[in-house]
Amino acid sequence: MSEKTEKKKTEAKQEVQQETKQEMKQGAVIYMGPEIPGVVSVGMVFSRGLPPQMERTLKELPAVGKLLVPVGEAVDARKKLKNKMSAISICYKRTAEYAAEKGMGK
Repeated sequence: MSEKTEKKKTEAKQEVQQETKQEMKQGAVIYMGPEIPGVVSVGMVFSRGLPPQMERTLKELPAVGKLLVPVGEAVDARKKLKNKMSAISICYKRTAEYAAEKGMGK
């Protein structure tokens, strides 16, 4: 990959991480993604920050950040998951692939 492409990817990862941190400051967030054994379960709520294993996963796979939504937006996020072209649905699929690649789940 070119240096320019790598820089864009790094910037995108940092942007997602910042968005996730902003949501955490606003209150509790709920994980709307697939289970990642040893890291997070479906529907897990975080109200006091993310545990270290979730922070590591977020750095490795920024798409996980899009699956952490404010609790008050959970119903809307669930509806968006049904649309295969929505950002949250694409992130869900990528996270499921990540878990499978790591031998962590289905």
